[in-house]
Amino acid sequence: SERDGFVSVLAYASDGQLYQLFPNTTVRQTRIRAGQTITLPPSSFPIDATGPEGTDEYLVIVSPQPRDFGAARFDTSTGLGTLSRA
Repeated sequence: SERDGFVSVLAYASDGQLYQLFPNTTVRQTRIRAGQTITLPPSSFPIDATGPEGTDEYLVIVSPQPRDFGAARFDTSTGLGTLSRA
């Protein structure tokens, strides 16, 4: 990152769903410092990359304050936020 901040990661997957990968119910906040490299997912929270073949698209946001995605109403019952395209 070019700046210090909090990391949020969203993924639009080939199964047609939008996932909020980070933060999630286990990894509440991930901070990064300018010029620092981080590894996602952290070893404490491995993510199984299964699903239909296709291309997944990722959006990584670094912001000065933690982002609030509450208005999106992600379903967090699996630990990750899921938003169906229905």
